[in-house]
Amino acid sequence: MPPRTDTDPAIDGQGPPDERGWRAYRPMLLRVYDAWVHGVSNHWLWRCPTRHLVSLYRDHLGPRHLDIGVGTGTLLARALRHHNDTRVTLADANEHCLHWASKRVSRVVQQPPRQRHVDFLTPDSVSPGDEHVNDRFDSVGLVYLLHCLSGEDAKRRALIYAARQLNPAGVCFGATLLGDPPAASRAARWLEHRYQQSGIFSNQSDSRPLVRGWLEESFTSVETWTIGHALLFVARGPVVDQ
Repeated sequence: MPPRTDTDPAIDGQGPPDERGWRAYRPMLLRVYDAWVHGVSNHWLWRCPTRHLVSLYRDHLGPRHLDIGVGTGTLLARALRHHNDTRVTLADANEHCLHWASKRVSRVVQQPPRQRHVDFLTPDSVSPGDEHVNDRFDSVGLVYLLHCLSGEDAKRRALIYAARQLNPAGVCFGATLLGDPPAASRAARWLEHRYQQSGIFSNQSDSRPLVRGWLEESFTSVETWTIGHALLFVARGPVVDQ
């Protein structure tokens, strides 16, 4: 299967959305996710050790936090050991991830996390009239979400959604793996290509300027920096009239 290009129907709107990036996270994969991603690939392949992602959470968690694209919940749970009175809401399109992360987070917080189903590949699921728009948060996290979303529109909708859920004085933070330029090492490039072929990654054209541009559409203050193959960001001043 060749890598997707900008003419892929799932990207240009001529076909059904490509949901492989989030449907891949089934229980069998979630069981090994932490060992592989946080134990091996972050450090040795993407060259952004997991401690940097945990610090991103720990430094920016607010009293009410919304986590979008929750994975196994490990990063959030580690940070919540220092903020166990934080009120947490988890948002994801994948019920397996929501269940897994909820169990993980429940071990370290005083109140059980709430759950939301949000699919950024379906435009109607994230609209200006979103039912949760009045339920504002002090912090919103999008860590390792954007590179899994297929197409620029879905990535931008995720950031718009984050901005609309944020308090005016709140902070949005996250990280994504860039595709442009490709990963540094031969092994990392091989794995990145395999992930792109399988649809787990949809980041071939994602560059630092491009991602920053998406962020600046939804936030008035944006800080970005790279660690290895990962782009980390902190954004404030949500633009909600979108």
